[in-house]
Amino acid sequence: MELEEMKKVRPIKDIEKYWSEPIKLDCDTIQTAVEDIRILIAEISNLKQLSIKAGKEIKYLRSCIVDQADKQIEINMLKEKLAEAENGICEWVYDGNYDYFITSCGNDYCLIDGTLKENLITYCHGCGKKILEKSVENN
Repeated sequence: MELEEMKKVRPIKDIEKYWSEPIKLDCDTIQTAVEDIRILIAEISNLKQLSIKAGKEIKYLRSCIVDQADKQIEINMLKEKLAEAENGICEWVYDGNYDYFITSCGNDYCLIDGTLKENLITYCHGCGKKILEKSVENN
């Protein structure tokens, strides 16, 4: 009799007594239990193998992501170099006497506060070329 069936027929006290008594098993029941245990062990082994395989695939995917990020950084650097080669350089000469930049494209520029680097200015606002900063000796 199964536990659920017993709960319907007998009070809980009787069920606890039944389960505390030794259970008599025949050879077929034991053999079936052993086979079930072997199947469970095989399934656990299979799950371990799948887990190991998944771990290796995750490591591989992580390395692919890192490689892709490195390639994207390299692509961005090459794009910047290409833009410099195509567009050239705009020289910005800082004149400390008048506190402004004289640009080679003719669009003079004055910063209210900080330097070009502090203000994250790397390209000329007038011509779009990469800035090459120079300074003039003050007289």
